[in-house]
Amino acid sequence: MSKSKIQFLILILSMLFGKNVYSQIQQTQIRRTVGLTASVQQSDFGIQLPIWIGNMATIAPAFEFKSVQNAGSDFIIGIIPKFYLNTQKLAPYLGLKIGVAIYSPPALSGAKSTSDFIGGLAFGGEYFFDPQFSIGVEAQANITKSDVNSDRFGNPGGTNFNTEMAVMASVYFG
Repeated sequence: MSKSKIQFLILILSMLFGKNVYSQIQQTQIRRTVGLTASVQQSDFGIQLPIWIGNMATIAPAFEFKSVQNAGSDFIIGIIPKFYLNTQKLAPYLGLKIGVAIYSPPALSGAKSTSDFIGGLAFGGEYFFDPQFSIGVEAQANITKSDVNSDRFGNPGGTNFNTEMAVMASVYFG
C-alpha cells in the first residue's frame, strides 16, 4: 500500500470515529427545559419556575404568598429573566426583576388594599452539582414605587432604592 492510500484510510477512519464521538457527546448532554427554584431573601420564601430559552437564558414567573391571621395577606407576583454569561459548572448571570406586591387587609379591618411595584437588577451565579441541580446566590439592586396607602417600605406613595441578597436552590427538568 502506498503512503497516500494509508493517509487517506487514516483520514476516513478518523472522520468516522470523530462523528461517532461527537454523536455520543450530543446524546449525553442534558437539555434543560424548565425548573423549580426555591429562594430565600431575608425572611421571605419564594418560588420561581425558570423556563430555558435556548442555552444561555431563562425567564421565570416568580411567586410569594404570606398570610397572617388578623393581619391580612401579601401576594407577590413577578417575572425574572436571567442571561447567563456561560453555562459551565459555575454559571454567572445578569438578571432583571419586575413585579407587583399586593396586600389584602383582613375583611373587617377597614384598611385599604395596596399594590407596590418592584423593579431591579440582579447579578448572581449558580453552581451546578450536575446539569439538573444547582444552588446559587444573587445580589440585587431594586427600585420600588409604593402605593399611597402602603407602609411596606416606610414611604407611602414614594420611591425607594434598596439592595438585597438572595440564596436559592434549583432543580431542572429535561
